[in-house]
Amino acid sequence: MELHAIDLGKTIVYLLGDRRGRVLIDAGSGERTARLSNYLARSHIEPGEIGLIVLTHSHADHLGSLEGLLDLTGARVAIHPLERDRFLHEMRSMTGIAYDGPVLDPPWAHPLLVDDDFDLQRYGVKARVWHTPGHTEGSISVIWEDRAAVGDTVMNLYPFNLGPVYPPFAEDPRGLLRSWRRMLDAGVMLFYPGHGTPVSAERLEVVYGDRVEAQNRSE
Repeated sequence: MELHAIDLGKTIVYLLGDRRGRVLIDAGSGERTARLSNYLARSHIEPGEIGLIVLTHSHADHLGSLEGLLDLTGARVAIHPLERDRFLHEMRSMTGIAYDGPVLDPPWAHPLLVDDDFDLQRYGVKARVWHTPGHTEGSISVIWEDRAAVGDTVMNLYPFNLGPVYPPFAEDPRGLLRSWRRMLDAGVMLFYPGHGTPVSAERLEVVYGDRVEAQNRSE
């Protein structure tokens, strides 16, 4: 299965699948539709092969180009139910569309709500969506083989794996560590973050242990 990592502004998005079906994970910063379109053309990928855009969470830097990408691909957008209200609020703020209705009913107004263990095979991709809360309550990750695209559940902005793997903030710090533990225990060996380079399971185990120890000391 092909994996393409594409820089769309402040955020890296991931295109997973092949000609039988593709899923785009996250939608990057604002006004980056042309960048993705050019990437697809260079890679000989038809936009219509993308059937679903999975949003790992509803922060603006992960959905800024969503409206343009939906127009480009004709895909549907998916998000966790716990992110729905925040997602709609963010999209209305960015697009200026203040309501849903028969006249103004944009393609993002009725997202597909995906909960834990949602199977992406119906979109031609052998992968699953997992609910991985912590950074936000409705954060999700896409899991395939021994890999995971994790949005802001993991970060790695500095070279040589020297920087922080823990995101700048977590709405639920304990929940974030539980999400890490679940993916590690499931055998995920490589984590693809929305910001920075991939993180190995070995590296994440070290940070996990440090975080758990610090958490226990604070109790």
